[in-house]
Amino acid sequence: MEILQHRKIHVGTPGTTNTWAPEIYWDAAKSKWLVIWSSTVAGRHEGNRIFSSLTADFKTFSPPEIFFDPGYVVIDATILQTRGKYYLVFKDERLEPLHKWIRIAEGASLEGPWKNISGEITESWSEGPSAIQVGNDYMVYYDHYRGPKRYQAVRSSDLQHWTSVTTEMQLPESAKHGSFLRITEDEKARIEAAHGSPWAAASQTLPDLYHDEKPRRSAISYRGGMAASAERPRSLRMARGCQRGQRVVHFAGRHVEARLLAYAPHC
Repeated sequence: MEILQHRKIHVGTPGTTNTWAPEIYWDAAKSKWLVIWSSTVAGRHEGNRIFSSLTADFKTFSPPEIFFDPGYVVIDATILQTRGKYYLVFKDERLEPLHKWIRIAEGASLEGPWKNISGEITESWSEGPSAIQVGNDYMVYYDHYRGPKRYQAVRSSDLQHWTSVTTEMQLPESAKHGSFLRITEDEKARIEAAHGSPWAAASQTLPDLYHDEKPRRSAISYRGGMAASAERPRSLRMARGCQRGQRVVHFAGRHVEARLLAYAPHC
């Protein structure tokens, strides 16, 4: 898995104070990549909103536009396509009164419009959601960044009623914002051969990414087990297309490169 030729991409508008949590999705209708992220733009609104831009080559980008603005501060949006709809999973970032939990909105297309916003599906102090379908269920993994600090998850069969499954999973301590991509069985075998037992990651302790500047370990998990790398991965290759034998893998990493490149076109 490789990340090569890192470069900075300027997509902000004048007054932008931050550009957080980028993700990319293939927009088949437009034959372009949709890039979404969280930004605060001074003089335009108070706090973060979700912005978007389109690109065909990652060299030229359309002017940034508001992608999702429910009228309050939101960050960390991710998109799940299922049941003939699109679901935008995001963090309601309001502090007073305390929200800071994960919610879901529905849309008819990859670009919305987004409506039918749910109530909270997690407790407060949750962020960085990643959503995926596993069998007949839907899983939303997220980072609970206040005590107890740990990676958590909720499960639903209908995208309306959610139950915590945190006690049913095992991830390295201090695992943070993660993403998903599909890999083949051969790729999974190579990862296991290179990085050891599938369960090795569960016993590892990752440095606190907010306070520890030491090189961090990383972990990936798949249904039925996990595999861990000994050091921070130097590279990541995007999976292309969807083929038989592929299995979903979850990256428990916080690097922008990994999060940005971890989404292949929808199957």
